[in-house]
Amino acid sequence: MDSTTMSTVQNTSIDPQNQVRDIILLTRPPGIYVCPARPKRRRKVRFTDVEIRSYSMTYSVNPYCTDGPPVGLDWNYTTNAAIDINVFEATRLQRRPLHELLLNSYQRRDKLITIAG
Repeated sequence: MDSTTMSTVQNTSIDPQNQVRDIILLTRPPGIYVCPARPKRRRKVRFTDVEIRSYSMTYSVNPYCTDGPPVGLDWNYTTNAAIDINVFEATRLQRRPLHELLLNSYQRRDKLITIAG
């Protein structure tokens, strides 16, 4: 710092709450302002209840389904009562592996016939 800047700093009262910002403002040439970095706030999201929706299966359009009818979720759903998140986490089943989530063409066809009649 040169002597002009130093005397300005010494003769100016600095707000203790904004001390870093005030010093930056006093040591910069006129017209140049650098925004000091603010400490990042830790953001938190908390959930208290879980609402489980059950969607119907329907015929769908899927270009990647090359064998058999493609299926998807219908827009309509039924809602179960909301339950406490801690109860849900304590009683829910483990996530199924991918091979249990995939349906072959015969399974998709049979499910659609069962649904549609």
